[in-house]
Amino acid sequence: AGGAGAGAGSEAGEDRMDFVAACVSPRGEYVYGLGADNKLYAFQMETARVEESFPVEQQAIGLTPHPLQNSVATFGEDGTLKVWV
Repeated sequence: AGGAGAGAGSEAGEDRMDFVAACVSPRGEYVYGLGADNKLYAFQMETARVEESFPVEQQAIGLTPHPLQNSVATFGEDGTLKVWV
């Protein structure tokens, strides 16, 4: 499952991870990444550490942050849309 080329886990001894899509939260506190492993990751911007991860049920191909709230939506080729709060 090839990703968009962004990889995480570049420190010695860590596995690399491919991402299908990524975006930054409106306040710049988090980077949300949609992994090729069908998980949604929330990275803390200052530390680059994973704060949370959630399994994405559909075959998601993209994501977008809400412009005013701390939430993100994922969407799939089949038209499925899920909002994560």
